[in-house]
Amino acid sequence: MAAITMDLDEKISILQTTITSTQNWLGQGLEMIIQADPVIWKISSTPLWRVIRD
Repeated sequence: MAAITMDLDEKISILQTTITSTQNWLGQGLEMIIQADPVIWKISSTPLWRVIRD
């Protein structure tokens, strides 16, 4: 029983680490999107992007 509990704690720990790193990655990505906003507006206003979106 103790071995199962240890394994579960380990899995929870790995999951928490994954969530934290994912949040950091998303946060960095969001900052990059905000900084690159004018570029995104130029890209999104091109006909090609409209074709991809539709």
